[in-house]
Amino acid sequence: MAEFQYGDDVVGFFTAQTTYQTPVSQLAAGAFRATSITINPSRNRFYPQDQAGSRAASPGVQGRGICTWNASTLIRGSGVPAVPYDIGNLLKHAFGSEVTTPGVSGYNTYSFLKDTTGLFGALHKKGSTIHEHCYGAIITQIAFAWGNDQPMTMTLTGKARDGGMTYPTAANGAGSSATALILDAGDAIQVGSLLKIAADDNSGAGHVVTAVNVTTSTATLAAAKSWSDDAVVVPFLPVPTLAGAPLYGNTGSISFDGGSTSVSHLSGSLTIDTGADLLEDEYGDEYATEVVMRGKRSTSFNLDFLLKEANAEFASQARRRSTKDVHIIFGQDAGATMTFDMPIVEFTGGNPDSPETGPMRYQLQGIATGTDAALEDECTLKTQ
Repeated sequence: MAEFQYGDDVVGFFTAQTTYQTPVSQLAAGAFRATSITINPSRNRFYPQDQAGSRAASPGVQGRGICTWNASTLIRGSGVPAVPYDIGNLLKHAFGSEVTTPGVSGYNTYSFLKDTTGLFGALHKKGSTIHEHCYGAIITQIAFAWGNDQPMTMTLTGKARDGGMTYPTAANGAGSSATALILDAGDAIQVGSLLKIAADDNSGAGHVVTAVNVTTSTATLAAAKSWSDDAVVVPFLPVPTLAGAPLYGNTGSISFDGGSTSVSHLSGSLTIDTGADLLEDEYGDEYATEVVMRGKRSTSFNLDFLLKEANAEFASQARRRSTKDVHIIFGQDAGATMTFDMPIVEFTGGNPDSPETGPMRYQLQGIATGTDAALEDECTLKTQ
């Protein structure tokens, strides 16, 4: 019977790496629920056009490896103050800094770093029998969305050094305190794969693959192990630690005066472009070698209102680029509240919508900027 893979089996894992080009194991605490995870490793290919006497395509020349990824999640609180959410590792790598304030009323604060070149990690997608992964992964954009009668969501977009799929195979020959694992199917394993060999899952960490020779069907393990001939080799990830209920749009608020009063609206989105990129264009390199900051960070938001007398002033404020102290709050319970603090937001424009029938609407856009005192403080996130 065919082993189809289904989207409702998906669980994601994300953990930090210490060395960019070296894949790592995953931890149960690094798991997060996801509505979608897509990992796309690929290769640039060049097809020469200088073959005389033929109109057929010439054999391709393999170029540099590239990998992109994205993930979408519902935002779930941990249910316990100061305990990071399931998406805590992702938030830390998008913002740069995570500081925990313990206690009954504790919280976690995520704030930007000026230098983000040390923010990279390994992303794994757990399926039913096939796992996917990438390593050397960075977050280039993180977007939050919310509405009155829908769950609050987070979508991440990023790039990685490389990645691939891992599916079951078997050992082709025994090994004793060895790192070279010869397989029945070399294509079943990729650099960065995590394996379970027979009953051995490396004490719950999985066996990390650091190199693959597809021609000889040989995977190189990070640490020496022993196994028997025909030992079953399957993808491995720890049993995920998951908690929390989704934050929903019937709780929360937005304020334009630092939290003193609330402004009614229908829905909104907040998008952060991190400015991070991969150095993947130097001569002689087959894959990206490190993280580089190619551009400025950008934090922008969009809000959708019903147009009424109480908020008609926003149209004028958008035209004259008025600034506000914006707080956006998701949820309201302990262990399930997120607060975005943007002390200086400049309204950049607005779009009225006048339907044939029904209430008029107004969309307002804004950009968060840093203060003179601390230029990395345009947006901080607190989970509590």
